[in-house]
Formats: sequence, structure tokens, C-alpha cells
Amino acid sequence: MPLHNKDRLFLALLPSSSPSSSEVEWAFLLSPKKERKGAREATLYRLVWEEGEKGPELAYHAKACDGFSLPVLARWLLLKIRPGQAEFFDDEFDAVEVGQDKEWGSRGWVGSCLARLRDTGFGEVMDPEGVVEEVERWRVSTWERGGKAEGKVVGDLRIRS
Repeated sequence: MPLHNKDRLFLALLPSSSPSSSEVEWAFLLSPKKERKGAREATLYRLVWEEGEKGPELAYHAKACDGFSLPVLARWLLLKIRPGQAEFFDDEFDAVEVGQDKEWGSRGWVGSCLARLRDTGFGEVMDPEGVVEEVERWRVSTWERGGKAEGKVVGDLRIRS
């Protein structure tokens, strides 16, 4: 498959699904380069709150979705994926321990997933601290100054050699 037709793995910022939180949620979105409206061709990897034996707890979920229907605030390109590699992500992300500390949340999980991808040698993913800096730069320059979050790709977080 030519390089330009590969699926893409994005870091995506979504509005919080918790009515009591104004924070954004961090997730991964695996999507074809050419998304088609109404087609469930993308996969969203994220943490969600669900009812556990001891009350609400964070849990990992992977869900097929229409990338156009997601309320994505912004996304950053992380990797271009070769055919047959998509299944790898569900296994790797599911294996990352989910902390139950409310301060940890989706941002901590995404950082742990990025570290895991780097440790496995999968692609040239930017270190988690660099990713946080890029997202914060966008938040300050766009989001916090009243700019519109339109779900567009706002940056490329791949490492260039």
C-alpha cells in the first residue's frame, strides 16, 4: 500500500463525557486517510467511567465509529499505519494499566500508551512529555483565547530523523 493511503493514528481531544467535568478527554483515533461520512471505519480508543463493584471506575474501551460524527476538538497525527497493524493497538492499549485516581484520567493513560508504543519500537512516536507540551501550546494559543475547536488536524507529533 502506498504511503499516502495508510490509516492514521491520531491523538484526539474530546469534550468530557462527565457532566461534572469541564476537562477535555484524551483518546486515540485510528482512521483511514480518506474518511467517508456515515461509514464506521474509524476506531476510538479511550477510557470511560463505568459502574464497578466498588463504584465508578475508569475502564478501557475500543469502539468502531464514524470519525465524522465524533465531537473531536482537535487531533494530532501520531503514526501512519501499515495494513494488518491496526489489531496491534487494541491489544497494546488494553494491556496498559488503568489508574483509578481521578487526577490521573485519560491524559495519564494516553501518556502510558505512548510510552508503551515507544518501548515496543512501534513507529517514531514523540515522547509523552513532548506530546503534552504540544497539546498545551495549542490549548493556550487557540482554545483558551476563544478560538474555535473544529476537529481538524492541528499538528504532526511524529519524530523526524
